[in-house]
Amino acid sequence: MSSEPAYIPMDARPEWKGVRPVLQDDGPKPLVQIQYTEEFTVMNGSGDGVWAVWERRTVGFQDIHNYFRAVIEAGEASRRAFDLTAEVIDLNAANYTAWYWRRKCLEELADDELLQGELEFTREWATDSPKNYQVWFHRRWVVQRLFDKQLLSKPDEEFDFTAEALSEDAKNLNAWSHRMFVVRLFGRNTTVSGLEAELDL
Repeated sequence: MSSEPAYIPMDARPEWKGVRPVLQDDGPKPLVQIQYTEEFTVMNGSGDGVWAVWERRTVGFQDIHNYFRAVIEAGEASRRAFDLTAEVIDLNAANYTAWYWRRKCLEELADDELLQGELEFTREWATDSPKNYQVWFHRRWVVQRLFDKQLLSKPDEEFDFTAEALSEDAKNLNAWSHRMFVVRLFGRNTTVSGLEAELDL
């Protein structure tokens, strides 16, 4: 039995009521059309006049992306849009647009607690997908913002974070790049023993 809750369609979620999803449009003659597998495809539809046409949707994937496209089209950078980016990332952690929109939401919401929570969010993703550039770029962006807001004054957590990643794979260039960024960012705040530890690594 799966510990994950059953998927709740977007149109059944109260916070998305009234939002019209934007369907994927590959044009009349797509060069390469995405072929969704049958086992993940269901028939969805409603008789409310607007959505009376039955459409094929991949459970979760297409549904979530239809609403994500609606968020982008509307330029929405709200808390619900922020939460939606986590679902999009969960479906495809290499989705550049989802990470970009997540940062856009963080900037718009200007919530320091949400920003600090991104350290744990990226830690989990870096553990699951250690060579995913988007994860590391996002973490770098978050660390820079926290540093600028004086909410992160010591590099210890970042050194521990990268050391953990490098202990799993010493050739993880994203981890090395992030570590160099941290040394440069904290520069004067990095202790001599901390710099000596870099030489030992």
